[in-house]
Amino acid sequence: MISRKNASISKFIIHKVGNKFNDTKNAFSEKLVDFDEASYNLMLPF
Repeated sequence: MISRKNASISKFIIHKVGNKFNDTKNAFSEKLVDFDEASYNLMLPF
């Protein structure tokens, strides 16, 4: 079993994955995402 008790998020970047059937390309972000404590706690299990 994997334990997540000591997990933390040091950097968070969101990229958008394209769809070759719709002729959309991947979009890579160069900026870090800043979020509040509630959002941090929401993302932590993932």
